[in-house]
This record gives sequence, C-alpha cells and structure tokens, in this order.
Amino acid sequence: MTLLILAVSLLPLHHSGCAPVLKGPLDDAAHSEAVPITLGHGYALLTQLLHDESDVTLIFGLKHAPEDVKALLSQVADTAASTRRELLALADDPPAVPMDTTGLPLIEVSARHALANSTAASLLLAGRSFEIQLLVSQEKACSYAAALCGALAVADVNRQRTALLEHAGKAFQGYASQISALIAAGYKPPRQDAH
Repeated sequence: MTLLILAVSLLPLHHSGCAPVLKGPLDDAAHSEAVPITLGHGYALLTQLLHDESDVTLIFGLKHAPEDVKALLSQVADTAASTRRELLALADDPPAVPMDTTGLPLIEVSARHALANSTAASLLLAGRSFEIQLLVSQEKACSYAAALCGALAVADVNRQRTALLEHAGKAFQGYASQISALIAAGYKPPRQDAH
C-alpha cells in the first residue's frame, strides 16, 4: 500500500518532468551582453534576501523567544549580513554584475511584498505559536538562500564570488537543517517557571 501511495505521489513528476537546473557557468558568447544582467538578477534576489535575513533578530525587540532560537537566528543574521557585505564588495570584479535589480515582473514583486507583510503580521500577532511560525519561516528562508547561493555559484565564473557563495550556501543549508531538526522534534519552547 505504501508503495502505491509513493508511486501515485510521483506521477506529477513523470508528466511534468524535472525542472531544469544550471549545469555550468553562464558564459554564452552569443549572448554575452545578457550574462551580467542574468547574473545580476540572481545576485539582486540573493542580496535582498540577505538584507531581510540580517534583520531577522529585530523581532526579538517585540516578541520573546527562547535563548536557543535567538542564538541560532543571530547566527543566521550575522552570516546574512557578512555575506551580503562581501558580495557587494565583489560586484565590480570581472565579470562585473549589477546587483540592484531583480528583473522580476511587477506582479511577482507585488505578490512577494504581500506575502512578506502577511508573514510579518502573522509573526507579530502570534501567541503561543510564535516560535514555531518563526522557525518555519526561517527554514524556508535559509533553504532559499542556500539554493540561490548554489545556483549562482554554478553560473558565475568569478572564483572569489563562487567561493563565497559555496561557503555561504553550506552555512545556510546547515541552518536550515538545524531549524528543520527543531521543528521535526516537535519544538516546544522551554516552560517559564511561575514565580
């Protein structure tokens, strides 16, 4: 029975195929003018995410979380801030890439802003579920950061940026795994002793 359920759940993959992933650097000589723009869009997405992640601990000024969660998310914030700073410093290294525009359509940008606002409101209004909601949102963000780092590391020919991306990607994947482990273990915040 379990095999049948697994087989049925994999049917959509069979019909749609797997989504393509980059296999090597973007260095198409026929479209050389598009390479920095395409890389720039990817870097803009990553640097925006890193900017947002560097501010994740600001929520602790308004909401309480256990020290283990604060410590882990402080590591995420520090890694995000330092990675962003280093990437921006390397933006002009050859091949130079503009990191200021994502190239996303207006509808996508609007949808992302709406989702970000909804998530922020949900976290601020959360009661007892605050920590688990925060962990779930951070697991998604760290997984996305790791995936962006991985895709950009494959696409970029600049060795310094690639090395930085590979290092950051591993760090964010590690954070995502740690957060997933907390969630999978049925994370329950430590009880506060009543005085």
